[in-house]
Amino acid sequence: MLSEAAPGDTIGMLGKSGVGKSALVNACLRANGIAVPDPARTGAQRNDGKGRHTTTDKQFYLLPSGAILADVPGLRELKLWGDTESIAGAFADIEALAGECRFADCRHNGEPGCRVHEALACGEMSAERYSRYLDYRRELDFLERRRNQRAILEERKKWKQIAKQSRGFRKGG
Repeated sequence: MLSEAAPGDTIGMLGKSGVGKSALVNACLRANGIAVPDPARTGAQRNDGKGRHTTTDKQFYLLPSGAILADVPGLRELKLWGDTESIAGAFADIEALAGECRFADCRHNGEPGCRVHEALACGEMSAERYSRYLDYRRELDFLERRRNQRAILEERKKWKQIAKQSRGFRKGG
């Protein structure tokens, strides 16, 4: 990865706090024989899944190629941007199974005739993969509800404005 970086390129890592971005920066530097007097600071990993801000400042490392490797603080939260088509691409195996469900509107949460749950029960699909799929579905469903809420509010605002203008016309204003 670092050997392919051209002069002027900047390489950075994006991820949640505490997932090991700084440790990966240090490992990349060592693997490429780059001696760094001040390596990226790393901390003990938490076991509650919440991460910890060990990196609090930006630190840049100049690579022999002239590229820059950046170590920056992590993010507390990453949100999905996408729609149901993007989840279908990432989980094509589950979407294919979903097409075999008894009901077209199956949510794969225990409905009778759910092919996805059958695959889970017989070990055809891992519980971890299914759990990730459900997490992404919940996030996308939330984003869709939020988009719809905004659209409803904007529509109400538009019609309120129209009603206000039409009252002004009736009064002769």
